[in-house]
Amino acid sequence: HYMVRIQSLAIFLIIISAAFAFSQQNAVRPNFTGIWNLDKEKSDFGVMPAPDAARYLIRHLGAKLEMQYEEGTHVTRTDIIPDGQEHVLETMPESENLARVYWSGTTLVFDGRIRPLASSQAPAVKYTSRWSLSPDKKVLTIDRLITSGQESAHETVLFNREPVKAKAQ
Repeated sequence: HYMVRIQSLAIFLIIISAAFAFSQQNAVRPNFTGIWNLDKEKSDFGVMPAPDAARYLIRHLGAKLEMQYEEGTHVTRTDIIPDGQEHVLETMPESENLARVYWSGTTLVFDGRIRPLASSQAPAVKYTSRWSLSPDKKVLTIDRLITSGQESAHETVLFNREPVKAKAQ
């Protein structure tokens, strides 16, 4: 009698944990499509210097995100597929930016590293960026932890969605 109760409890716990895992996996993921402008006043760059202006142009199509980041004259274009595999996001003269991108519930996570090229003296850098949307879908928050050697920096950077302009008829 006691063993049947333990087996029933074990089966119940397995079902509940499987249902929880399934619900986490199928959480409604936000769509990041839009033009996102840096909100410098509400952002916290920690020890890092804040850019004068920056913006993301994002097209979120199915599982793929086509992204363009603009800061001053620097423009970076990349396609992101949150499949958990490491991909090169950008190749620079001294280093390359690689990241493993995946969903954690409704948060898009970038586990990345900036790897110096063989001939470079650039430092190796690791970062984790967690992207989330506000409930009204008007604010993109990027919470980032950056480490290099023994040094680390934390940033919370906010971007406001540019309102969609109505098309002229």
